[in-house]
Amino acid sequence: LPTYSRTMSRNEVLMTLDLAEGQTLLEGVQLMPIGAWKHSRGTIRITPERARRFAASFKAKLAGQDLPILFIHSDQKNVSNPKFGQAAGWVKDVTADNERGVLLDIEFTEEGATAVRDKTYRYLSAEYFDKVQLPHHKRPHEDVIVGAALVNKPHLKGMDPILNEETGHLLVSEADDTEGGGPVDPILAMLAELAGIELSDDAESLTDDQSAKIKEWAEGLNKSVSDANTKISLLETRLEESEDPDKKKVQSLREAGYEEEATLLDEYRADKAVRQLSENVPEGSKLTPVAEEKLRAFVTDADQEALSGLLELAFEGKAVVDLTEKGTIVADDPKKVTSLGDELVALATVRAKEDEVSFSLAMDLVAEENPKKWDAYQESMDSGATIGGSTS
Repeated sequence: LPTYSRTMSRNEVLMTLDLAEGQTLLEGVQLMPIGAWKHSRGTIRITPERARRFAASFKAKLAGQDLPILFIHSDQKNVSNPKFGQAAGWVKDVTADNERGVLLDIEFTEEGATAVRDKTYRYLSAEYFDKVQLPHHKRPHEDVIVGAALVNKPHLKGMDPILNEETGHLLVSEADDTEGGGPVDPILAMLAELAGIELSDDAESLTDDQSAKIKEWAEGLNKSVSDANTKISLLETRLEESEDPDKKKVQSLREAGYEEEATLLDEYRADKAVRQLSENVPEGSKLTPVAEEKLRAFVTDADQEALSGLLELAFEGKAVVDLTEKGTIVADDPKKVTSLGDELVALATVRAKEDEVSFSLAMDLVAEENPKKWDAYQESMDSGATIGGSTS
């Protein structure tokens, strides 16, 4: 069952539908012009961006079926009408125009074409969801068009219409297409039942309080689905971490408001980076607290200054200490060590960027491809090492 944050909307677009004798196809019919108008729920706007989403929803077949142009809206109050459920035509395409809004190509049935040609019906009324959670979709979709209906006498309900002077189309927002009362729309009735609201058999509409409760229930359901999807995404991210250390995932979690989860993932990544680097230090040594701190700062904050400081420590021979912690291990020729280290770092930096891999992996690849330089660097670090001293 679809759930949505607001009820399905109907917009009457007061424009003439004209068909020549023998013609059944109308192209570029303006369904929802660009503009804004007042409604009891607030100002409703159709923007070029929304128009593009409506068109995209049709091309993606989000409605799950061909979109009908009905003779009358499928409200239960119209069930006794002999035209109830009958299609006057079918939507062949939906396009978006930055100036004209949402446009339809409509193939009318013979009966529908006759009704339009004889001016039995003159106007269109769009049906769409502002936001809908579709089955088997992880996230809700916005602006999903589901069809339209032919109308004649929009019930304006005191709203101020907007006249598009350029095209001569009068837009009336979200009004019923027929006068008179009747049972509550079946979709709203079903939502009311799911939200725990009891409606009387003769109820013709929802009260403001009932509408508010349905909206609250729908928003809560959408949030629950969104929360579940985010947690699933977080778990998937952790599982893929060793193969895809993409920091954008953490940023997207934080942007979505999941600060705690993003922080946990930050810490997980930092611990992993420290572990990996610790495994590569010379035997019998370990990372200094300062080196660990700089590494964590880089991993969690992507701080280039922190990375620079970490590399400076590492390649001046200051990043590792003897397990006895009696002093700093340094080489007898620090300039040689630094020069070799800078060259290897430069190669690894280029490799990481070109291959889109982590710096640690890039350094491993550089070491494999340049065994002589790597061995020379290691020998310079180990052969003349002394406890204590300084590189300055």
